[in-house]
Amino acid sequence: METSQSLDKISFIKEILIFIWENKIKEKAIKGFIVYERQFQAELYHQLNFMLYPQYNVWIEPHIQKKNKTSIIPDMIITSNDDSGENQILTVIELKWKPWEFPAFTKDIAKLIEFNETDVEQVNPLGAKLISPLWEEVKEKNRLIYTIYPELLKVFAVFGHPGSDAIKPEKIETKPTNFLHLHGCIENGQPIFKSEELYT
Repeated sequence: METSQSLDKISFIKEILIFIWENKIKEKAIKGFIVYERQFQAELYHQLNFMLYPQYNVWIEPHIQKKNKTSIIPDMIITSNDDSGENQILTVIELKWKPWEFPAFTKDIAKLIEFNETDVEQVNPLGAKLISPLWEEVKEKNRLIYTIYPELLKVFAVFGHPGSDAIKPEKIETKPTNFLHLHGCIENGQPIFKSEELYT
C-alpha cells in the first residue's frame, strides 16, 4: 500500500478503505466478530482511526449542520486534521450490515447525493441539541467549522444477502459523484468482499 505522501488525500483514503474492507473486515467477519451493523461500524472506526490518525479525524454519526439550519447525520465521516486551518470534510460513509437480509439502501444513497449540494455550517460531534460551556469550549478548541472538499469521496459499504440489490452496483440507478461502493455477501458458504469505484 502506498503512503499518504505519494497519493493525494482522496486516493489515499480510498486505498485505505478498500484495504480495510477486503482484508481487515473480511478477516473479522470470518472469525465471527462482526454479525451486526454496530459491530461493523466499531471495527471500521478502529481500523480507520489506527491507519489515518493523526493526519485525519474519523467521526461516528456527527451532526452536519447546514447553513439553512437543517442537518444531516451520516454514519461516519473523515475530515482533515492539520494546522493549516483548512478544516474539510473529505469522505462521507453510509453503512449497512445485514448478511441474511435484503437491506434497503435508497435513503443511504440519497444522503450521499445530498452532500453534493450541502453548504455546511459546522460539524457537531456531541449532538445537535447540546448547549453547555463544554460544547462552546470544544467548538472553539477544535474549530468545528468545515467546508466540503471539492472531490468529496462518498462511500456505501454494505454486506447483505447475495440476492440483494444493495450489493449490486448496477442496481443503484442514481449514483453519487466520486462514489466508492464496498459490497459483500456470503455465497456458497464463502464470504465475498468487493469494491467498485464508480464515477458519474
